[in-house]
Amino acid sequence: MTAGPSSECERVLHQPGRVLRVEGDHVVVSAEPAASCSGCAAARGCAARALAEMRGPRAFELRLAAPGALSPGQPVLIEMPAADFLKAATLALLLPAAALVLAIWAAQLLALPLLAAIAFCGGAFLAALWPLWRAERRGRLVRNLRVAPGPAGGAGA
Repeated sequence: MTAGPSSECERVLHQPGRVLRVEGDHVVVSAEPAASCSGCAAARGCAARALAEMRGPRAFELRLAAPGALSPGQPVLIEMPAADFLKAATLALLLPAAALVLAIWAAQLLALPLLAAIAFCGGAFLAALWPLWRAERRGRLVRNLRVAPGPAGGAGA
């Protein structure tokens, strides 16, 4: 995703995509995951690029409210406010990592036996994933995703 200002006070991340089908007042769009870095094309020995090539292409699909008349095959931009992306990244990455570090510290402080420490840390890690699961179930992570008509000839053309 690339960042760009949608208005003067809101930063928005953009991901190019393409309309797959129209379902009433919603559209199903497909987008390719962004490359890991802009230097991937030049860095033949890059480990991230090698891992991405092993995984193969994985387009993702989203069903979002249509902003107007869109047709299948039309390029679009999937937009997400940067603040929402930061919240999702915090729930998915920072909270579980912090919980695991604190659980390891607590297990050492309590001098737990190895198996008990592993179980304790595993439980703390899984408990830290609960807010992410709950936000995903309620649709809070994707509710501010929007679709905007994309540039002609963009998004995989």
